[in-house]
Amino acid sequence: MAYNFREYFAKKYPSSAYIYNVLKKNGDQDIVWEDLTDTFMDNVADTIKENVCPSSARTYLTVIRSLLNRARLSGITFPSVNYAEILRAKSSKCSKTYLTTEELRRIEVYIPPNDYEATVRARFLIGAYTGCRQSDFQQINASNIQDGMLSYVSEKTGIKATIPVKPIVKELIRIPCKEMPLATFNSTLRNICRKCGIRTMVKVFKGGKQMEGPKYKFISSHTARISFCTNLYLLGCDIVKISRMAGHSDINMTKRYIASEMISIDKKAMRYFH
Repeated sequence: MAYNFREYFAKKYPSSAYIYNVLKKNGDQDIVWEDLTDTFMDNVADTIKENVCPSSARTYLTVIRSLLNRARLSGITFPSVNYAEILRAKSSKCSKTYLTTEELRRIEVYIPPNDYEATVRARFLIGAYTGCRQSDFQQINASNIQDGMLSYVSEKTGIKATIPVKPIVKELIRIPCKEMPLATFNSTLRNICRKCGIRTMVKVFKGGKQMEGPKYKFISSHTARISFCTNLYLLGCDIVKISRMAGHSDINMTKRYIASEMISIDKKAMRYFH
């Protein structure tokens, strides 16, 4: 009997149906075998690693990898060639990409030509300037702002976060937003960054291998939170305060969001390098 992807997943892993929903976030409709390209798998791996803790990421990726191994052995075909390598939560440190304050300003002044780009621009900048997860900043409205401070309870951790509000955030939360799959959000975001000239050459560890290219190619929705934490860190903000504003349960999680190897050195210690 031939199964479609959803039926096959439900049959082989009935207790892990929630993982199918993680996969489905990368597409508009139900997944078909032909959707399973290396690019699709790469997006899935990124989404999982960015949104769950390392132990859960390993579990999710192992289930998906095992499912695809069994499917291939049973004669089912799909396009991905490197899924086994891509779907691994490697213990090696991954390099992260963030947008500098100057690059964020380029997106601020960018004028979107359509509602989809307007949505992506607004949501990304809200995330970059508040540290909100996408699941949180989609729910934020003017009622969350009191006395120049934005407060919300993180949907993921249940922790209350309070952040000073940039004037532009007050404007952005009023923009009507279009619903779209995460994959569409990310591809639209990269196109915006490309048009804004965010083309600095960077090296990242992605999809199980070292990659190099213009920065815009490696930007995703998650880059907003990474930019928030990294820029505050580079400006000298205490990591405990960053952690609280980002709604993290502990500072070790916050450290993983800082895309910089820079360290803070006491002024007296700096004399050693003069």
